[in-house]
Amino acid sequence: MQLLLLLGACSPSGPGEPQELFEPMSWSVQEVGDYNVGYREWVHQYEDPVTGAVREINVGAWYPTTDREGEAALYLAGLYRDEEAFLGANVAIAPLAAGFPVHVYSHGDRGWGAASESLMRFFATHGWVSVAPDHTGNTLLQSDDPRPTLHYIHRPLDIQETLNALEDLSTEDALSNVNTDRVLMSGHSFGAYSVWAGSGAKFDEAALEVQCHSLPEGNCSPSELEFFLSGQLADPRIAAGITMAGSLRRGFFGNEGHRSVVEPMLLMSGTEDLEGTADSWPTVQDMDRVAWLELVGGCHQSFAAGICSTLDAELGFSLIDAYAMALGRQAVLADQSDEVESLLSGTLSLSESAIYSVGSSIK
Repeated sequence: MQLLLLLGACSPSGPGEPQELFEPMSWSVQEVGDYNVGYREWVHQYEDPVTGAVREINVGAWYPTTDREGEAALYLAGLYRDEEAFLGANVAIAPLAAGFPVHVYSHGDRGWGAASESLMRFFATHGWVSVAPDHTGNTLLQSDDPRPTLHYIHRPLDIQETLNALEDLSTEDALSNVNTDRVLMSGHSFGAYSVWAGSGAKFDEAALEVQCHSLPEGNCSPSELEFFLSGQLADPRIAAGITMAGSLRRGFFGNEGHRSVVEPMLLMSGTEDLEGTADSWPTVQDMDRVAWLELVGGCHQSFAAGICSTLDAELGFSLIDAYAMALGRQAVLADQSDEVESLLSGTLSLSESAIYSVGSSIK
């Protein structure tokens, strides 16, 4: 593995600037945290285990900072400017002895790593490091058409390698003080497939045989099919998964593959989106530790850019953020506070716009 093009490298604090210490575990998951947000990105390389070729992904990281001002973060090769995140800001002192908890995100088809930047920033304000790759070959700026079979292998591998990229940072780098033993993963649209695959959903050989014939590129190669079935796309570091406006992808996992997932799963969707979450719920609701958040009036992009004529973006983001943080706090940080337990059990309702259903216990 190799790290290249490090942008906005940062130190723990500015010269002579003592940092305030925070206790984010005491903060409400319904409110923006007290940290400001820093951002940096770099290129990470890894060897494709199927082809042996070198694959490059751009990795973005949002992290806590106590800096009060800075240059705006730039996404999409500088095409999009985010005034709420500071490029190359100083890294705050980690509030937990084990290091910063980590949230990793997979974007949708022809998206980009910062597509759900509101969620990424929210976690950073609470003392987390949020990371996301641009899935090379399936981004807004460059998308392979037809989509090759390898994309379905690369996506979960990109997530694994994004976590590896964090772990590979020099110990002199303040951003290296992360705990990747247990991480929270989320994914939007096509990214929901990444979540299921990374969380351990078992690929179904018979379903794959049919699916591979239907892919635009044609049949899966023997090496691709073998890799799907090898179990190497699952990452044991994922402690909980959040799918946003996505489906079960039965063409890959069959009717039972999702049952191999043993960690908590939270499905999110909107009533105005036909992506397939509502169809998935009857299949998963009897699984252990699964729940479904449905946003009344929510659209497909309510979980990314926030573009939706039937749901206020600020309201939508506030609900997504609160439930995502509650699951992260419980699954990654073992938070058993009343607020977190009440949200995830469904006994606390935040809005009439949030319909929350619990299958088996989410604990």
